[in-house]
Amino acid sequence: MSSVASRKRGLKDYVNLSGQRFGRWEILERKGYDDSGHLMYHTLCDCGYSGVVTATSLRTGRSRSCGCLAADMARERYSKHNKVIKEAK
Repeated sequence: MSSVASRKRGLKDYVNLSGQRFGRWEILERKGYDDSGHLMYHTLCDCGYSGVVTATSLRTGRSRSCGCLAADMARERYSKHNKVIKEAK
């Protein structure tokens, strides 16, 4: 039996993540499996974006938002750096 099929059969090991938060993601519901056999969840980001993310990406911290977190962090880094440059002049 392939590893994909065995993962799909292993529902006794399945932990429902619905209602939990991972970074800026709120887990709404389980969506099933992708083509590789990874468990997928329908999620809602704090910024309002709705997406589908693998459970592995959520649990390992690989996915913390839809991309808005990286944009906010970059904006904050730029504003801090820009402030230092202006003060030096």
